[in-house]
Amino acid sequence: MPVNLIGVWKKGRAELLWVMTDLDPEQALRIYPRRMKIDETFRDLKQLLGLQGQMNRGQEYMEKIVALLLLAYVVGLFVGERLRDYCCGEAMRSSEGAQKKGRMRGKARLQLE
Repeated sequence: MPVNLIGVWKKGRAELLWVMTDLDPEQALRIYPRRMKIDETFRDLKQLLGLQGQMNRGQEYMEKIVALLLLAYVVGLFVGERLRDYCCGEAMRSSEGAQKKGRMRGKARLQLE
């Protein structure tokens, strides 16, 4: 199968970037940085979720672990929201009420402040 081998030297880089593809060189150089951004995003997400050392034998196990981690994240998010409401809820409600009253009075409130 014929392929194109592309070497690109960008300013500030110590080494060439080598890309091997069956696409046209111009098209490959447009697509490759986007692909690298997606790969780096997945790498960062795996590090954030603590999956960088995780080697599952099958897709089914990986899906279960990711679902479990996302479930734990959502539960943590809801618990955090409830704690925030419990600790700061009354202060937040009173400030929201003051803002609503100010909106009703319009210019008169602005003059008083």
